[in-house]
Amino acid sequence: MIINDCLPLGLTKLTSPEKSGKTFLVQQMGLSVASGRPFLGIFDVATRGKVLYLGLEQSLGLNHERLLLISNGENIPDNLDIVSAGSDWPPLDQGGLARLEAYIKEEKPAMIVIDVWQALAPSANGRDNAYQADSKALRPLHGLANSTGTAILFIHHTRKGIVSAKDPSETTSGSRALDSVPDHNIFLNREHGSNDAVVKTKPRISRPIDDMALKFDVEASLWTYLGSGDEHTLNIQRTQILEILADAKTADAALSATDVVDLLAERNIERSTPAVSVQLNS
Repeated sequence: MIINDCLPLGLTKLTSPEKSGKTFLVQQMGLSVASGRPFLGIFDVATRGKVLYLGLEQSLGLNHERLLLISNGENIPDNLDIVSAGSDWPPLDQGGLARLEAYIKEEKPAMIVIDVWQALAPSANGRDNAYQADSKALRPLHGLANSTGTAILFIHHTRKGIVSAKDPSETTSGSRALDSVPDHNIFLNREHGSNDAVVKTKPRISRPIDDMALKFDVEASLWTYLGSGDEHTLNIQRTQILEILADAKTADAALSATDVVDLLAERNIERSTPAVSVQLNS
């Protein structure tokens, strides 16, 4: 682990819709690893060390501004290297991978962040299908992370129009290789218009990692920890059920348990826990 109960070693993909705050989340991770301060004030850093942040969608000025903002005015750690849009860092197949190898050999970073994958992804050769192309693109990066003991985290987008699904991997833009090649997959699920989110981590080889619920402070540009994902989801379900029952009482309407389940489904809330089932069936 680089961050206990959050970020393991190896290659990790973080998937989330656009404008969901994922850049701020990985910047908070990077600052924690570089400084040694607990991530979200809760999760201890297991391996403090140098961090390379490839923020290739933002200018250097914007990257510095955001990092200073989430650092609460403190200086950015000297061991956090920032590469921004307009740099000469090439895609992986055009010297970018070799440059990463050289950086790791010389600097020995604990963590590398690629924001976003598309900025370094090799160009498709036109002969491979989507799965083959994505697999060939990611396997050298996967090998580099594991052969050097470096945590490499890359950001990727969800498919357009897809916010959530029963299986979070169904939301990933691209082929299944983008989920199967990395050692770990993190999904940041934030509903449109809400500042609350649930982070789901699906490791391929290590022990399971609990879901966690977060809240985004828009003014501070900071994510804060609310508790376990299951507990947060259950609280949402309970709140929705109470709202449904209150609306029914106001309208003087009788509802069966099946009616409540159907109304929850209309709100994209599943009856997925025993505690809610008891409430519905009592």
